[in-house]
Amino acid sequence: MRVIIQPSYGQRAAQAHWRDTLDQEVDFARLPAWPGLLDEQRDQLTRLHPTGCARFWGAQAGQDHRFDAASTGDVVLFTGQKLIRAIGEMGAIFRDSAFADDLWTPDPANGSWQNVYSLLTFQPTAIPYRELQDLLGTSPKDMFMGLRVVPDDLTDAVLDGLGIITETAQRSELAELTSTWKNAVKEPGQDQLVPPEAFNTATTSWPQQAREVLARRIESALVKTWEASLPTDVSVSRIRCQGLVTDSYVSQGASHDLVEAKAGAGHHYVRNALGQLLDYSNASTSPITTLTALFPERPSNRDLALLHRYGIDCVYRLSDGTFERLPADASRRQFWLRSLNEEPASSSGAQV
Repeated sequence: MRVIIQPSYGQRAAQAHWRDTLDQEVDFARLPAWPGLLDEQRDQLTRLHPTGCARFWGAQAGQDHRFDAASTGDVVLFTGQKLIRAIGEMGAIFRDSAFADDLWTPDPANGSWQNVYSLLTFQPTAIPYRELQDLLGTSPKDMFMGLRVVPDDLTDAVLDGLGIITETAQRSELAELTSTWKNAVKEPGQDQLVPPEAFNTATTSWPQQAREVLARRIESALVKTWEASLPTDVSVSRIRCQGLVTDSYVSQGASHDLVEAKAGAGHHYVRNALGQLLDYSNASTSPITTLTALFPERPSNRDLALLHRYGIDCVYRLSDGTFERLPADASRRQFWLRSLNEEPASSSGAQV
């Protein structure tokens, strides 16, 4: 596995490409160049993306030599404006100018972005350059201006330092566990243990599920970026209660905001944030006036309504790196506060 640093958000053209093929998936089988792909290229795309849609990026002919060695599962750090803006995992990789030109208008000087790759996973992030500079041992002035491949001896350090676990690695571990269970010997007089149904389903139909890079650092980086955007007169800490630690606890005068951050904005992330916020607020003895769920992008209207139903605010990061708060109705907040006060928290106490 390689790690590729891919500049992708500096110039206006790159930002347009980002909006067209990273912010949204492309229905690739409807592109005019689709019939002209080689059979193996079409087979790889449809096998890795059975829904017929995928995110794409590309590189020009000057990078041919780098993509000759690229392979499915390689990690891509999409950089721009002093941030690792997203982490992706390479899917199908091929060289085809006609297909690339359907996705992006060729550059007048340097031509087509002919080295095309799809993304098995794509997770927006906001990790400052200084973290990657430290891991690579480069200068604080290193702005990652050109595409580069992380040296092999630093690959593990970058993956571990950024907390990246790829889907390819997870699938390998999953297959190994499943194989171990299936090969277990049944001893006389004992029940036979088999993997749960949901686990079997995940193993056999994994390519059909929504894909994402799992990065442990995404949530902490998101919290850091959001806290840095707050007014300087607020007090920022965390609450430890019943052995658990909240992501953030922000106080300003009589306002006390308990915050739970998530690495994504899908339904399961929203459900987890909802449950954790209600659990923390019930267990904590610290004053709380607001519950906030923090996301790297805007949740769906349905999920936003779910949060607001329980009096929970939603804060999400905009594409320009700023944050927007969508507050719950005041009456729903008051309902939550009254419910909280009816059942006092555990006497175990909370530490700030």
